[in-house]
Parts: sequence; structure tokens; C-alpha cells
Amino acid sequence: MTVTSALYFALIPLYGPVVTAWLAIPGPIVLSGIIKRRHLYRVEFNILQLVLSIGLAGFVYQYLGGELMPSNYGQTILPFTCAAITFFLANTILVSIAISLMEKISPFRIWWVNYSWTSVDLLALGPLGFLLTLVYTQIGPWAVFICLAPIILARYSFKLYMDLRQSYLNSITALSAALDASDPYTHGHSNRVALNAEKVAREIGLSEGKIERVKFAGQLHDIGKIGLDIAILNKPGALNDGDWEEMKKHPAKGAEIVKGLKPPIYDIVMAHQEHYDGTGYPAKLKEEQIPIEARIIHVCDAFEAMTSDRPYRPALPISKAVDELKKEAGRQFDPKVVEAFLKVMEKGELTIESEKKRKFTEIKKSLTKDLIAPTR
Repeated sequence: MTVTSALYFALIPLYGPVVTAWLAIPGPIVLSGIIKRRHLYRVEFNILQLVLSIGLAGFVYQYLGGELMPSNYGQTILPFTCAAITFFLANTILVSIAISLMEKISPFRIWWVNYSWTSVDLLALGPLGFLLTLVYTQIGPWAVFICLAPIILARYSFKLYMDLRQSYLNSITALSAALDASDPYTHGHSNRVALNAEKVAREIGLSEGKIERVKFAGQLHDIGKIGLDIAILNKPGALNDGDWEEMKKHPAKGAEIVKGLKPPIYDIVMAHQEHYDGTGYPAKLKEEQIPIEARIIHVCDAFEAMTSDRPYRPALPISKAVDELKKEAGRQFDPKVVEAFLKVMEKGELTIESEKKRKFTEIKKSLTKDLIAPTR
């Protein structure tokens, strides 16, 4: 949330795009260069995209008959509205293209996930900019500050809310990291599951919104184990029936902990131990009843568990873990997800513990010829 766009909208009808662009340049220099200490190329990009966005908006305003220091505001509404929309689209599209070049993601998908909802923001800032222009010409510059005061206060309140929300997310993530770190057998487990699940989701072609949910849920999928007896988690032998009943509670406990988080991951955490054939837990869901995000995490979680040392057994070789994924495709695992996982592995994009990487090269070349086909 920012009020600077409204100021740009107001300045274009007052002083034109050239002056407005010059007045806008100090902003990214101070914010990106001095306060946030971004790399020089980022500061340069922020300046250039802002100047270009203002220039295009100013051209549209003047082309549609908008005048400087307008006197007839009825005739100014259309060019002003179109100029605001132009600024919004130019600004967000340029940023989306820059991110897509760095992250190798479709710029359209980046724009849709991150900016499509900000059209609401535009609807608020456009009329605000128009109001500021009106106040400036009819009352005087001093009145502009009076109009901006409540908007700045609202923005500050929103920032406090976002900071509080981020602190909550950080606390939950820290708990998950602490759970992993408390046991040398699972150190870094959740982070690797999250990173691999994100890559598999992208390989399958999920939307950016679902990919975000996959990564977030992967980080927190085992958070419910915080409520379990540590003796069960670290038991050196096989779990008995009572231990298993206790272990099966962790998806529901985890879902309760993450309930209310945004993006919502309650259903993913709840279902990440469900099996494709309906033999999993806690609800014995099957096939498409299980959220695709949960099916992805289940495969990545199982691979990570199989190739890690545990108190009750040493780590399996990566080749054997791959064989197990193939064997269980269509039963424990979604075959479509297993196929995508193996494609990611074949590309060398999996996040694997350093001690596993040497063994990983032994089977990488054989995967291309041996990818499974979906069985259902």
C-alpha cells in the first residue's frame, strides 16, 4: 500500500509528465538505494520503469485532451482515468517482466498472482489523485497535506498489521525449523521438502497461487509433530500400534496450528499423509479427493525421509528410493506427481543434502529412459 501513485496521478495534470518524472526520481534513490541498500542495477531499473510509466500515463492524458492546470474537471475525468490505468499497467507489467527474466517464470503468471488484485488499489488511488488535483487548484497546496494525512495514517496502520502477520508467520516457521533442528536426523527436512515441492508443482504446471501454497505448506507440513512425544519421534525401533495412533494425529494437529494463515494451507497440511489409493490417514481420502498440493508434498516428503538416516534405519540409496516411488505410483503416490518428481530429478534441480549429491549423480543419467507413465 502506497500513496505515491496518487501523487503522480495528481502531478501529471498539474505540471505534465516531464516535471512529474523528475520529481519522482528521488523516491527510488532514497527508498531502494539508501534505505534498503539495493544493488545499483535495481535502483536504476526502479527509476527507469517509474519514469517510463509516468511518461506513458502523461502521453495518454494529453492525447485524450487533458489540459495542464485544468479548469473544466468534467472534461478531465476520462483522460485522467485512462492515464491512471496506463500508469498502473505499465508499472506492474515492467516489474513482472523483470522478475520473469530473473526467475524464469511466465510474466503473465507473475502479474496475475501479484498484481491482478491491486486493481482495487487503483480504484482507490485514481480518485484520490483526482481529488488532490482538484484541492490543489481550488484551495491551495496546503490543503493537499490535509487530504493526505488520513491516507498516510491508514497506510501506517496497514503496515503495522502486515508486520504483525509476518511476525506470526515467522514464529510458526521458526517452530518448524526448531523441530527439525532438535533432531539431527531431520535437520533441514522441511526446507528441502518445501523447495522440492515447489519445483515439482512448477513442473506439473500449477498456477503461481498453488505453487505458493505448496512451498508454504511444505515448510510447515510437520508442524503438528511439535505436540507429539519426543520419545516416539526418536524411537530407535519400529513403532507399536499405540505409537502409530499417536503419530497419525500430527496432520490434524498441524492443520489446527496453521488454521487461518494466508495463503490458506489448512487442507494441505491435513491431507499430506493421505495415500492415492485411500489407505492413508487421517481421513482415508483417495485420488482427486486429496488436494494436488498435498499429493506433491507427500511424494517429496517420502523421498526425503527414505534418503535420510533415521533412528530405526540408515538412509536408503537414492536409486532404491526412486524404485520405491515407482513401485508405489498408483498406490501410495499419485503417478502424475511421481513422474513430475523424476523429471525434476533428471534435470538436476532437486535440493538434496550434500552427502547425497555424490550418490545422486550415479542414477541421474538413467532416469530419462526410465520415467514412469501414469497408470490411471
